[in-house]
Amino acid sequence: MLKPGYTMLSKLISSDFSFHANKGLYSAIFVVIALCIAITFIQLGDAGWVYDDVNLVKPSPALNDLAGLQKAISTDLYRQAAPRLEASAYWRPLAMASFWFDTRFGTPPGVLHISNILLHIIAAALLVLVVLRRHGGGVGIIAALVASIWWAFHPQNSEVVAWISCRYDLLYGVVLLILLAVQWRSGIPGTILFGTVFLAGLLSKEGFFMMIAVVVIMDITDRKPIKQSLSRWVAIALAVIIWIILRKAAGVKSFDPPTLEAALTILRIYPEALAIYFWRAFSFVPLSISHPYSSIGVPGILGGIAIFSALIITSIRWRKLAVASVIFLAGLFPITGAITMFQVVPERYFYVPS
Repeated sequence: MLKPGYTMLSKLISSDFSFHANKGLYSAIFVVIALCIAITFIQLGDAGWVYDDVNLVKPSPALNDLAGLQKAISTDLYRQAAPRLEASAYWRPLAMASFWFDTRFGTPPGVLHISNILLHIIAAALLVLVVLRRHGGGVGIIAALVASIWWAFHPQNSEVVAWISCRYDLLYGVVLLILLAVQWRSGIPGTILFGTVFLAGLLSKEGFFMMIAVVVIMDITDRKPIKQSLSRWVAIALAVIIWIILRKAAGVKSFDPPTLEAALTILRIYPEALAIYFWRAFSFVPLSISHPYSSIGVPGILGGIAIFSALIITSIRWRKLAVASVIFLAGLFPITGAITMFQVVPERYFYVPS
């Protein structure tokens, strides 16, 4: 049973990625990374409920039976755990379903922490596949190792793994990397697969909507003819329509359009968010759950604009880096909205963009 699935997966990987020729080496890389991540994070199995877990996951009916899962996904993220809370626009049923699935195999919160670790391992393995797919063997192997190790073990990304309530960020990351790793094939099966994966991203976290920009860049950099990519856009359109219908059926509150003042604030904070991320990525600042937003003024804005410009120029000069740049730049837009709303800049915001 495993062999057909393995064969199908290998066929879905791009033809320019020599998986079969080097599968022993690649398998060894995956195993080493998986073991290192497991050893690093295994202590989380005894961590208990931490921070937002107490309010959003511990009381969730999704941890019980199928009726509880149905109750959890039929309302927004906040009210599913505490009906007394004000309605929110956050609806993340894939995370709720994963909580229910986990508790079939063990007792929370330990089994939920273990599942977070497994999802982080899957994301790191997929990151290796994506880099190898776009850059091939040789130098590509070194690039894949450096990229995945830097990302998987960077302290800035540890909060998402440690908090059960950040499951939606983990799912968002895994789905996005699947979208990049799987080779697009036209026709009905390829359209259904692509649309299903995109819908899974939307059901993981609302910010996945911004990944439409990534698909645009994929078409441009891969020089896909419009006729060839049309069915893919049909798949995306259907996924978005189904997502909107499901949200309305669940009675989830719609996102309010930002006021002019809020929009201008987001545009001002966006360059600062870029600067803050790069500062944390390379300075290894002490981790903390308390990261209140404080404007760094003109230096931050100028630094962010410089980073933005450098990434755009890099994307134009080296097309293979365009997709990564757009994931980062587009992924930070909804995060900037959250920074504006909550006036905090926690580490967990940067998991997917990084």
